[in-house]
Amino acid sequence: MTRPEEPVVVPIQTRVVATGPSTTAAAATSYPKLTRASLLAAAFLGWSVAAGCSTGRADVNCPNCPCSDYVAKGSPGLVDDLNDGNGYILENDGRGSGWYTYNDGTGIQMPAGVPPGPPYVCEPETFTPTNGQACTSGSGFTSWGAGLGVGLLSGADCVSCKYDATAYSGVRFTISGSVVGSVRFMVVTTATHNVRWGGTCADDKVCADNYGTNVTITTQPQVVEVPWTILRQSGWGTPVLFNVRELNNLQWEVDRNTTAPVVSFDSLCVDDVSFY
Repeated sequence: MTRPEEPVVVPIQTRVVATGPSTTAAAATSYPKLTRASLLAAAFLGWSVAAGCSTGRADVNCPNCPCSDYVAKGSPGLVDDLNDGNGYILENDGRGSGWYTYNDGTGIQMPAGVPPGPPYVCEPETFTPTNGQACTSGSGFTSWGAGLGVGLLSGADCVSCKYDATAYSGVRFTISGSVVGSVRFMVVTTATHNVRWGGTCADDKVCADNYGTNVTITTQPQVVEVPWTILRQSGWGTPVLFNVRELNNLQWEVDRNTTAPVVSFDSLCVDDVSFY
């Protein structure tokens, strides 16, 4: 197996379209993450630890309302610019959810990531942006690492609903940071999401091997544009097809690798997340 071409990052205010081969199933390799699937399955229901989990198309006044699957119309594409000072995404093109952090439970993360294991209470709490960005920092992760994520459409108890992004070609975001480890952008779909949180990946499968691509970041903000065609699974989980009609979350993860056995990051910041 070979690693797919990585997206090119360039100075902010300059846009470069990342290109790569089309994809149908797992193709890339990465450092093994033997316990990651079970830990991440627990993480998604625990957004209330450090995130805003809005429900029913961002209806924060109805935390127990169900949500319905939604077919995007293609505009507006902006998911969140974080200028409103809270952890809820913008109510654009049928979306409604919030930002969260998560980790493997072996280190320390700020804002506090979701620890593995129950119990969890899903409440619309606030993930506080830092200078108009979604940021996290952490150290001491020795299993697989830690990350920052944002939901697209969430219902009661933070269960994910399907977001059909066929009208779009990919995701664009601004990213910066200082990390020890590999940074990977991922798109969580129903097929890699555990059944308990709105996905179709059963407990007898190896879930959470999401489609994604590595991203090279610097301390200076840079714009990254990732088309659907460049995304690959890492290869350690159950192989599935990528389905743009069933998106659940977007994630930016700092992973352990052969040159960084212990993950640490002074900062990982994301801003201006948008479909295009």
